[in-house]
Amino acid sequence: EIIKLIYIYLVVFDGSPFLANVTKHNNPLWSLGKLGRGENELSMPVSIIVDDCNGQEQVYILDPGNSRIKCLNIDGKFIEHLAKKIMFFISF
Repeated sequence: EIIKLIYIYLVVFDGSPFLANVTKHNNPLWSLGKLGRGENELSMPVSIIVDDCNGQEQVYILDPGNSRIKCLNIDGKFIEHLAKKIMFFISF
């Protein structure tokens, strides 16, 4: 079940290639990292979902450029990387 709609903007915003927005007026609530492979970095974010996991909202970001799914809390704090060893295939 999708809880909130999130928009991904692949533009530089204060040094960040990723901007998550969960408001109706396009006012950013938080931004994440920069381009790269580290804990707070993204290579090619293509999809994002917010889910209610045991009463706690979590954000999942599909980042096939790093072959992983990044899991964050609703405030944008890193929790873990999922599926780090999986190769994602994307068709356009």
